[in-house]
Amino acid sequence: MADVEMSLPDDLTQHGSRRNQTPTSMTRTPTVFLIESAAQHKDLLGRLGEAHDFSVEHFPTGESFFEAVDPSRAGCLVADMVLPDMHAGALQARLKALNITLPVIFMAFNTALRDVVNVMKQGAVDVLEKPFPFAQLSGVVLECIEQDAKHRNRMQNLQDTQRRLAELTDDERVVAEHLVSGKTNKEIAVALGAGLRTIQFRRSSLMKKLGVSSRGGLIELLAPLTKVVRQDRASDAS
Repeated sequence: MADVEMSLPDDLTQHGSRRNQTPTSMTRTPTVFLIESAAQHKDLLGRLGEAHDFSVEHFPTGESFFEAVDPSRAGCLVADMVLPDMHAGALQARLKALNITLPVIFMAFNTALRDVVNVMKQGAVDVLEKPFPFAQLSGVVLECIEQDAKHRNRMQNLQDTQRRLAELTDDERVVAEHLVSGKTNKEIAVALGAGLRTIQFRRSSLMKKLGVSSRGGLIELLAPLTKVVRQDRASDAS
């Protein structure tokens, strides 16, 4: 098994505060945020919401949406590619700047292919060309709501793990790093210049604090956080 970097737990603890993505509204009813000047899809989405337990809020402009939105609210965003006050690219840039992770569906009319490609590259889930059957929109909306719920659950699990990691002492954190890298208790004792009983005690203590009972459970617990930290480092380096 490959070694992990010795600074990993500190990075993992810092990650939560740096990103500040606490999904505080996971238990609330999801909302479809509709941004279109004519509100022609509001009633149809409202009826879909009644059947699938989500609400719909309409905004005539991008700015009116940003003035009202709470980043912690769950759901998805449905918006015209061209709004009275901003285009799709500006909307996506603003979402990213505000750390709003809602899945985005765009609606377009005679939009150039390059514009469609650009918004998809920036993370849009789909671009629906008007006129489209409502069944097409409703299918994508339901998929996006489910996608958002899964994302928020992942974030909650990550933050729960970060909270537990923060409870470890520095010595326990170092032992955890060595365990994840594949070292045995004896190898850790030699590496740290500590007694075997000391390492066994620290291992037992950190396992209890993290709520795992084996090295495999520890690796499984930290794997999602390890992936996130590596993605952050790659992003910062680019």
